[in-house]
Amino acid sequence: MTANSNPPEQLMSHLVLPASFFAQRPLVTADGSAVTADDRFALMDLVNRVEWCIGSRQKEAYKNLFTEDAVFDHAAGRVQGNQNVADLTWQIPYYGLRHMFLNHVPFIDDQGYLAMLSHILVVQVVAEHSISVRFPAILDQGVVRFVFQKQAGSWRISEMVFEQQKLADFSGAPPEMLHSMAQTQTQRQMSRTTGEVTPSTL
Repeated sequence: MTANSNPPEQLMSHLVLPASFFAQRPLVTADGSAVTADDRFALMDLVNRVEWCIGSRQKEAYKNLFTEDAVFDHAAGRVQGNQNVADLTWQIPYYGLRHMFLNHVPFIDDQGYLAMLSHILVVQVVAEHSISVRFPAILDQGVVRFVFQKQAGSWRISEMVFEQQKLADFSGAPPEMLHSMAQTQTQRQMSRTTGEVTPSTL
């Protein structure tokens, strides 16, 4: 893989989404709780706070968005535990980046958990070093799958999986991250036959 490698183009021709997303199951969790309109707003607020915490470098507030045993699956690594989630996230270069989660749709996954798919766009507004790119520019895009748990009356993220990411050629990402992204994309392609997308092993 070269420094500018990305997942094969044919694997990016369209989105690969879990079959449970299209099953249109009633929004009722495994414990029999119906998901209300207030719950939906709370989930969107929770997801949006991920972006605001990262952008403003509020690590402790970011950590508290996750359950203590949360799973975080990203091209940079796969970890468990909200402190590990925060530590890994803070290792990823974020100079001049702005994150946007779009097209939030909740659904019940095959385990009966409340989940959500969102599209992610990462925009770079300034670079730490001079490069021949006119800013703002889109640096990254992909799909993020969230799983939620309600604890003490508040929703928390119990799983956050990044899928189908593609970085711009100017990203300067290390080769090992680009290799991981390509590997993940291949796994997602292969999982179409089973219908359900599962976290990659990074």
